[in-house]
Amino acid sequence: VKWVPAGNATLDLDLTKLAVKNTADGGTFNKGNLSAYLTSNWLQIKAGSVRTYVGAQENPYFKPTSVTNSTITLEQKDQAQAAPANTKHTEKIEFVVYDCFLNEYTVTLDFTVTRD
Repeated sequence: VKWVPAGNATLDLDLTKLAVKNTADGGTFNKGNLSAYLTSNWLQIKAGSVRTYVGAQENPYFKPTSVTNSTITLEQKDQAQAAPANTKHTEKIEFVVYDCFLNEYTVTLDFTVTRD
């Protein structure tokens, strides 16, 4: 994700590009991506559960603004925000998915924020 001074950067996190593993036996699920389970009603993203963070800081540069089917949209947080101190740093995105039995699973992924 690239931070830009104008404050209009967005990123669509496409979950169809994410491979997932079966934690029970370490094998890859047959469909091979998280989206296949989210869009086939095996798993759903819990409303309001998506967040980005670094340590204790919530939504430091990008915040989740929408979740549709297999896409999470991140938008740059604030046009007046100061540029990130480093040209490249890692943030985390976290969301909760649940299955048909209402068992919840927290998914945490790293993403890199860059600037010129």
